[in-house]
Order: sequence, then C-alpha cells, then structure tokens
Amino acid sequence: KDPPVTIAEDCEQRDISDWPDCKAECSALAAGRGYSARVDGGRGNISACYCTYGYNRENSFTCNREPTPPPPIPQPQTRSVKCSESGISDQDTCFAFCTEYQRT
Repeated sequence: KDPPVTIAEDCEQRDISDWPDCKAECSALAAGRGYSARVDGGRGNISACYCTYGYNRENSFTCNREPTPPPPIPQPQTRSVKCSESGISDQDTCFAFCTEYQRT
C-alpha cells in the first residue's frame, strides 16, 4: 500500500480561484476514486481549497490564496462654493446651481 500523499501549495500554482476550480482539481487528483472538497471564502474569490481523496480519503490537498479585495466604493464628488459669489441666495437658487453643476 502506498503511503498517504499530502500536498500543500499556493492555489495560484494550479490556477484555483473559485469553487469549480477546487472541485475540478480534487476530482482530477482522485482519478476516479472518492473525494471530498470544500473552500473557504466567497464565491469566485476563495482563500483556501481543501480536498481529501482516495478510497479511504487518506490523501489530502490544500492550497491557500490571497483573496482579491473588493473594489473601493466610489465617493461622490463634492465642491465648495461661496453662495454670495455663485448667485445662491435661497433654496431655489441653490437647487438650480447644483442641477447646473451636475450637467458640467
């Protein structure tokens, strides 16, 4: 009987970044024998893939990756103006100024 195999590496080495990648890698390692796979992290952005495979799940594969950070939340543009210099004297002229400013 062969000794158990333990593989630990960076997921990028095997191009694993999501659940389908992890499952496919585990299935390939199992080569027709049984396997069990799971991931840590969100959909399409995992931080780890864990796999046990073989007739008795005696072999294991684990990989880790640095998840991609979420994109920054865009901040609204702001602009400070002096009301007296911009013709703003009340709520209506303020609204008119801001509406015009958004068009530019």
